Amino acid sequence: MRYASCVLLALLLVATAAAPELPLFSDARLSKALGHFDPHPGAWVEYAVLPTKGPQTRLRISVLPPLLPDGRYWLEIQSQQPKALPVAMKLLLHGDPGQRENLEKLYVFVEGLAPMEFPLDQAAAQEPPPAGPSPKVVRKGMQDLQLAIGSFRCEELRVKGARVFRSGQVPLWGLVREVDRRQRIELVGYGATGAATVFPAQFDQGSGKESVK
Repeated sequence: MRYASCVLLALLLVATAAAPELPLFSDARLSKALGHFDPHPGAWVEYAVLPTKGPQTRLRISVLPPLLPDGRYWLEIQSQQPKALPVAMKLLLHGDPGQRENLEKLYVFVEGLAPMEFPLDQAAAQEPPPAGPSPKVVRKGMQDLQLAIGSFRCEELRVKGARVFRSGQVPLWGLVREVDRRQRIELVGYGATGAATVFPAQFDQGSGKESVK
């Protein structure tokens, strides 16, 4: 299954604005390694993106409470890089974010500027074309990882030169660590509750009809 995902699209846009390459997220063929997405309201994860060259980045992904009618929800992605303005994106979704048609709205917020809606036709134009069939995912068994924030019992997967470690302890995708030749992505924080927006307070996200009053 190709991961023609609005989540990956947003990560690509964040990467373009303020972060280094994020190959695990931006490669449309790696969906099987990321696994199922659980949009639990209030859940969040934060990662350190540690490239072999260039500045480090913090990436926080949150499902904002509450869930909206018909299973719709807001997913917010925040990116922070040293000496760069923080960038955030807010996506209104229904159903699995791995399905491109489930994206209803996309907003971009750069600190110091007003949030702006990103037209979905432009978003689709920036999504990279599929680069061949989905690569084979090899399951390598279970192992324990010791991180600064704690110990995790993980399943290791190998896909397209990357090692991906996933755990049921971690919300959303369960991603704990990813390592490839260009970088390491490592979990530095997570929670089942406590997700909060960085968009301005007057920016209404509760109904899906945003306005800056």
